Order: sequence, then C-alpha cells, then structure tokens
Amino acid sequence: MKGFDAFAGVIKSGGKTRRAAKMVILNIDHPDIVEFIECKTKEERKAHVLIEQGYNAAIDGDAYTSIFFQNANHSVRVTDEFMRAVEEDKDWWTKNVNDGQPNEKLRARDLMYKISESTWQCGDPGMQYDHDGEPLAHVQDNGADQCVKSLLGIHVPGRHGVQSGFAEFDEVCEPERAV
Repeated sequence: MKGFDAFAGVIKSGGKTRRAAKMVILNIDHPDIVEFIECKTKEERKAHVLIEQGYNAAIDGDAYTSIFFQNANHSVRVTDEFMRAVEEDKDWWTKNVNDGQPNEKLRARDLMYKISESTWQCGDPGMQYDHDGEPLAHVQDNGADQCVKSLLGIHVPGRHGVQSGFAEFDEVCEPERAV
C-alpha cells in the first residue's frame, strides 16, 4: 500500500492543489483488517506531532508529505453477515486469503468501534456495503455484464450519475432497501 500511495502522490489531482484520490478497499474478514483500519490514524498522529514541532501543516507541507496514506481513500467492505454480528454482539472471524480457513477471532463490535474511532480521527476508513440482495446496478466490463453489489451507506437525495446519464436516487435504488 505504501508503494501505491507514493505513486498516487506523484500523480496529484490538479498539480499540487489537491491530493490524489486512489481508492483502497479491504474486506472485513481479511487477516490484516485491524492494521488496515488503524494505519491512516497512526500516520495522522505522526503529522500532528510534526505540526506541533513547527513543520508546515499545508497539504503540500513537510508534515503531510512525510507520512503515508495521504493519497488514498480507505474503505472497509462489510457484509450483511458482519453487520448482523455487530448488531447481535457476536464474534467475527478473519479468514486466510489463500484457503478461506478461519484465521483470528475478533469481537464484531470491537471492529466496528475501531472503524468508527479511526473515521472520527482522520476521516477514513469509509465503509462499502456488499449486500446479499438483488443486484442494484449493472456496468459494462470489457463487454460483459458485471453486477455491482455495493450500496452507499446513506440516502442522498438528488440526481446521481448512472450509466445512462443522471437519475433520482429513488429511480436507481428502492428506498426501502437503502441502508
């Protein structure tokens, strides 16, 4: 992640006026999920220490250009199963990437708290919802119809960009199914 963050830093959006906006998403059952959730907050703390010591706090100043993950938006992909585990205060297992076997047992609410705390501290990670229901949208991917099962976590009134142009939220998603 550090390498790709550096690449994105070289390709600034609008020159030096705005950070790059590379998206990094990790599944909630990935073995590295806790480290991922906390990584940007730890870097933000470093920037604050540097600022307190007199380093420039501007977006292209020494404090922020010397820390990692400032060129990426981090999100955690959560499932209905995870959200139910949070709601019911159950354990959550991370899984090995190669074989899908259980790796580490964590409390689902503790993970949700870590996500919330980190988001409060530095704005990341966001959450991407991977739901079990009917497909919400389809996009073309190399000529093949690919289902996009992500769902925004909030209902945003107004017109939204879709493949065929713009549409009202209620035209694209059923309001009763919105999270």
